[in-house]
Amino acid sequence: MFRIVSVTARHWPYLAGGLALGAALALAIGSRSPQQFLSFTTAYASFLYVAGALMVGPIKLLSGGAVGLSNRLRRDFGIWSALFAIAHVIAGLSVHFNGRFWLYFIYPAQSAHAAGLRIDVFGLTNYLGVIAAMMIVVLLAISNDTAIQKLGPPRWKTVQRLSYPLFVVIFLHGLVYQLIEDRGIIYIALLVLTLCVVAIFQARGFSQRRAKQ
Repeated sequence: MFRIVSVTARHWPYLAGGLALGAALALAIGSRSPQQFLSFTTAYASFLYVAGALMVGPIKLLSGGAVGLSNRLRRDFGIWSALFAIAHVIAGLSVHFNGRFWLYFIYPAQSAHAAGLRIDVFGLTNYLGVIAAMMIVVLLAISNDTAIQKLGPPRWKTVQRLSYPLFVVIFLHGLVYQLIEDRGIIYIALLVLTLCVVAIFQARGFSQRRAKQ
C-alpha cells in the first residue's frame, strides 16, 4: 500500500509538469478546438520529455556520477513521454476530417489519387508519426525491471537505444507540422534548439565516457 502511494506521489509532478509545459505552448499557439488543444499539449509534452530522458545520462556523467543500465529519472521521463505520445495520437487523429482518421494516411475517394496512400508532405509526416508511436510503445513495454531480466542487459540496452532515432523521428514529424500549419518561427526555433541541446549533451557525454574508458 505504501509502495503504491509512494510511486503515485512520485509520478504526479511528471503529469502536472508535462501538462503545464504543453498547455502553455498550446495556448500560445492558439487552438480551434478542444481536440486540437489536447493534441498540441500532449505533443509538446512528449517531445520535451523524450529530450529530458536523453539528457539525464550525459548530465550525470558530466557531473562526475556513474550511469547505470537503468536510471529511475530517465525511466520516468521515458514512461511519461510515451503516455503523452499515446494521448497525442488519440487526440491528433480527431482534429481533422471529422473523425475520419484514415484520411491522414490515404487520399479521399473523390480525389484524383483514387484513395491511394498519401505521398504528399502531410501524409508522409503522418507516417513518421506512426513510426514514432510504434517505437515509443516498444520503449514503454521495456521500461521495467522485468523486461531487463527477461531480455538480459545487452539485448535490453540494444532495444533501449531506439530512443535516439525516436527523438529524431519525433523532431521531423513536429517540424513538418510547424511548417504545414505555419505556426511561426518561434516554434520551429524551439524544436531546433531542443534538438541541438540534446545533441550537445549527448556528444559531451560520449566524450566523457570515452575519456573514462
